[in-house]
Amino acid sequence: MNAIYYTAFLMAFSIGELLGGVVGGRIKVLKEGLVSSLISLFGLSFILISITREPLVDVLLSLLVGIGTSLVNIPLDTLLTSLIPNKMMGRTNSIIQIFLLSSSPVMATLYGILATLFGIINVLFAVGVFGILMGIPSFFVIKKFKGMKEEDVQKFIA
Repeated sequence: MNAIYYTAFLMAFSIGELLGGVVGGRIKVLKEGLVSSLISLFGLSFILISITREPLVDVLLSLLVGIGTSLVNIPLDTLLTSLIPNKMMGRTNSIIQIFLLSSSPVMATLYGILATLFGIINVLFAVGVFGILMGIPSFFVIKKFKGMKEEDVQKFIA
């Protein structure tokens, strides 16, 4: 029965991302309060996943985290795309893709080591606390990014 719940947990996250993508694609204005709240809610979801013993609750939380992931990523990607000068877009996208693809095995290894040393429940709880805490500074970082212009990015990159 554990394999069925694990599969449902992973599938719920993917379905949530799809649902969130439909909703997130309609968001025209990035609201830093919404994004920082969603980041904190991710953290709370991880804490709830670490302390609940009901697999169906975990599946529901996974669905909600998937929805929230898209609701955070789409506006942030849109903001990033609008700030990066066109002549640097290809190079920037390549660097981002290299980072994302290479970080997956590194993070999986790190997670595996931490889960072995401290237990999965403790790692999920720590991720949750970190997520809640990251919601606060994300509000100010996003607010600052929204005030940036293409010229500011060129100065930063050059």
